[in-house]
Amino acid sequence: MPRRRAFLSAAVVGVTGFSGCTGLLGTGDSSEPDGNVIELTGTNEFNPDEMTVQTGTTVTWEWTSPNHNIVVDSQPDDADWDGHEQIESSGHTYEHTFTVAGQYDYYCKPHQSTGMTGTIHVEEGEEEQEE
Repeated sequence: MPRRRAFLSAAVVGVTGFSGCTGLLGTGDSSEPDGNVIELTGTNEFNPDEMTVQTGTTVTWEWTSPNHNIVVDSQPDDADWDGHEQIESSGHTYEHTFTVAGQYDYYCKPHQSTGMTGTIHVEEGEEEQEE
């Protein structure tokens, strides 16, 4: 009986310890990155694929896998966002500060057919009140 308990204890510890490693197996960590960061992932998605920010906010895209880009699909008429159409590799970052309120839709050209699309909703920032 003591051998069985030892085996079961070892199995529980092994499974518990291994459960934290699933991200290393390619199943992916579905948690969203901190702040105003969007990851371009190996599962061919923007993470998160939708974000709401205030005008004046800078959003950063981080390539966590290769062969992605950011192509602007639509944006407000008076906006001037060009996206980042050059295909980049892991480790690349790109930033844009959104100054015009509205909806910005974009996609990754190599992976658009697999649904790699994203949307940024930009809302007017609250004006500072004078005291």
